[in-house]
This record gives sequence, structure tokens and C-alpha cells, in this order.
Amino acid sequence: MMNPVCIRIYEKWLEHLAPHEPVSRYQHNRTGEDNGDAHLKRTDHGSGSCRGCHWGKLDFGPGEQIFYGEF
Repeated sequence: MMNPVCIRIYEKWLEHLAPHEPVSRYQHNRTGEDNGDAHLKRTDHGSGSCRGCHWGKLDFGPGEQIFYGEF
């Protein structure tokens, strides 16, 4: 599991990049939705992950983990 402090820092950084409010800032929200910011936040980490393998096992560096988040 990823460090909760790192998760909060990442969430704060994403909110800084694409704040939810005011929802009127995003053209996407003119369709009646209010999740334009979520689409931008999603582009930051893409839909996949590439990790190295060594002899059939994931090859993590010190302190590395896989974290899945949905915004």
C-alpha cells in the first residue's frame, strides 16, 4: 500500500493543476456534467503502467509500489 502522506500530497498537487471549482471554467461541463477536472486529472497518470520485470517478478526500486486511484 502506498504511503497515505504521499497520496495526500499527490491529490493536493492534482487539485492545484486542475481545480474542481469553479466548474464553469471547463468547457466539458457545459454538457451538464461537472467532472471536467477529473478528465484532466486522469490524463496525468494515463490508463496503464509499465514496470520492469526480472526473472518473472516485478522489479521495484526502494520504496516503490503500485497505486491505483480513481478520481
